Amino acid sequence: MSETDLKDRALVETKRESGERVALDDLLTPEVRDFCAHHLLRLGGDNLMKLFGHMLSSDVGWVKESAVLALALFNSPRVVPLLRAVHQKEEGPLKELAFKGLERLAGMGNEGASRVVAEITATREPPRLAVDFANLED
Repeated sequence: MSETDLKDRALVETKRESGERVALDDLLTPEVRDFCAHHLLRLGGDNLMKLFGHMLSSDVGWVKESAVLALALFNSPRVVPLLRAVHQKEEGPLKELAFKGLERLAGMGNEGASRVVAEITATREPPRLAVDFANLED
């Protein structure tokens, strides 16, 4: 077992013992992500999109999260509507994860993702100030 494998196992065991959630990012190196993406492609585009659709309709949070993380690995126009739908329907961390996936794809030159990111960014409300300007004294 390599030193990296030992460190990964130690990290996972430490988190489990403390009751902390083990995130997928704690386990996946870039090499493992590439390996997984490569083998998922063997399913073919249509089957892959069906798989992601089923995962996103799951009631199990980690299944949805895994689908969003996986979608962000594929720089294809076909994944953009799925990530957009997650961003529109979900709240909290999953919504933000979908946005980060869209940003990642936009950074890779995905035009559809770039348009969606621009759309989302333009419609976000600016932070509200906690100051009541009408009641300010000189």
